[in-house]
Amino acid sequence: MPARRIELEIDVTAAVAMAGPHRVAASVVLPPGGVALRERLLFCLPGGAMSREYFDLAVPGEPDYSFARSMAALGYPVAMVDHLGIGASSVPADGFALRIEEVVAANNRALVHIRDGLREGKLDPSRPAMPALRTVGVGHSMGGLLTVMQQGAGAAHEALVLLGYSNNGLREA
Repeated sequence: MPARRIELEIDVTAAVAMAGPHRVAASVVLPPGGVALRERLLFCLPGGAMSREYFDLAVPGEPDYSFARSMAALGYPVAMVDHLGIGASSVPADGFALRIEEVVAANNRALVHIRDGLREGKLDPSRPAMPALRTVGVGHSMGGLLTVMQQGAGAAHEALVLLGYSNNGLREA
């Protein structure tokens, strides 16, 4: 069985201090059947104006180019998120009112939803629950900044993988 990709829309309205509703689009790539499962969720945040597809690139003639699918082949579940205002996530009515704190809070709500769904076996009922699942924050560029801020806000990742670090124009309160 190949890696399985699950598409999610996660309601993050309660986590965001802006008039809503707000939702975060996320994808979870699960290891193929028969691959020993590692209980470490790689929670991936893309940089700048990039979508979650940055971590699951499809390049013709390069079947192993996708970070998400390569890690899933090694047994790691991988979650990828579109930040608020990016990709398939909701766009606030006033994009200039979107502050970095809202993006961090929305991403953290998505992390909890995905992590708990995997821990309880509810995200994919065909897979066993993973009650000991821990998380590794993976951030590219602006996603590196957001990963550090999410960790500082209590995300409790076991480890961080920072592939650059940039603000890219997000404003703080």
